[in-house]
Amino acid sequence: MVILTNVLIVALVAIGFSQRGFSGWWDTLRGDWEPPTVSDPYADDAAEATSPPTEDEPETEPTPTPSPSPTTEEPEPPSLEERFEEGEDLSVLVLGDRTGTHENDWVAAWARQLTGSRDVQLTSTLAEDPTRWGDPVDFGGEGPAVDIDNASLVQGTPEYAAARLDLFVRDDPDLVLVSFGRANTPDDLPGQLSDLHDELTQELPEAEVRYVVQPPRRDGQPVVADTVREWAADQADVELVDVAQVFQDEGIVDATVSARDPLSVNIFGGQRWAQIVQEAVFGGDQQAEEDAPQDGGNAGAGPPAEDGAAEEEAAGAAGPQEPSAQPSPPAPSLVGPTAEPSPWQPPTSPWSPPPAPAPDPVPTTPAPTGPTGPPSTPTPTDPTPSSPPSTEPGPSPTPDPPAPEPSEPEPTGPDTAAPLSWWTAT
Repeated sequence: MVILTNVLIVALVAIGFSQRGFSGWWDTLRGDWEPPTVSDPYADDAAEATSPPTEDEPETEPTPTPSPSPTTEEPEPPSLEERFEEGEDLSVLVLGDRTGTHENDWVAAWARQLTGSRDVQLTSTLAEDPTRWGDPVDFGGEGPAVDIDNASLVQGTPEYAAARLDLFVRDDPDLVLVSFGRANTPDDLPGQLSDLHDELTQELPEAEVRYVVQPPRRDGQPVVADTVREWAADQADVELVDVAQVFQDEGIVDATVSARDPLSVNIFGGQRWAQIVQEAVFGGDQQAEEDAPQDGGNAGAGPPAEDGAAEEEAAGAAGPQEPSAQPSPPAPSLVGPTAEPSPWQPPTSPWSPPPAPAPDPVPTTPAPTGPTGPPSTPTPTDPTPSSPPSTEPGPSPTPDPPAPEPSEPEPTGPDTAAPLSWWTAT
């Protein structure tokens, strides 16, 4: 009993000195007790630390959270014209027909023009084997290099080029020029161009491809210029070099027909064609350092002087000139030599053979005016005038010399001083 009493006393004392006390325990038993609020002894120090800054201390603004920056777009690669102006070495592949095969056609003319500011090298396929390349020809010039691979073929078509594209492409060209039409018709050309375009897109995705609209042909066959334009309009990524439109606008279609080959153009036409291509792909105008080779069969007349000369003077470039084998003093004007026949025109009526030429007159032999027999000893006669003197003014006739005195004929035997009669008697 004593022990229990002591325990009870100790418990009552502990409850009295606890935080709850007797009322807290009672509230706890009733469920109304809440824990007491405990004050933080360091609250004042924390309040002072977070107090507004004084005038001596600058106010620190909260740093904003950086927002995610948008993805930077890669700059577009420079265009072919910009690369040319910056002096980059470039390579060109030409796929074409007969209009680019001759040394006076536009491909070789373009190579000569580029020598004004570039070191140009031209390589062409072999005539006997179009799938093989010949030796390169160095056209000279100073500056960045421009290498031209010319796969222009007589009777060349886009179908042939598409089937042998792997043989024509030697390196990765920066530019591909496609120029067809002379060996095609408006019916088969669009499909063949589409096939070639697909092959170029697959094999050379980094190269720029331009399609040339050739000047109208002058052999009576259908012109394909509109066919190429209509085909290009149906494509999404095709760029044209419309040479035909420039020739028509300048009125030089008939003046550029080649006498050597009516399907091609003459020297002036090749030079103007090359200038149009240069302006379209590389920009600007190049002045050739040397004239085109002389070709008598292809030396056609240039355009009218009022059209061509005014245009070239405005552009500040030397106009095309017909070359000569020997150096001549001043350069000729844009009007070419007159050796070129008039432009060929297609026949308007069925051909008929020309009339047979009239037979040449039979020559007549003039009557002889002198003796027809063997020579005889002339009979001494007095000279008489053969005809009365002319009454017309003129130089006086010279009188005939007097006839010689008759003498014995000279002997035909051994030389002797004796007379003929004495020589006969002995």
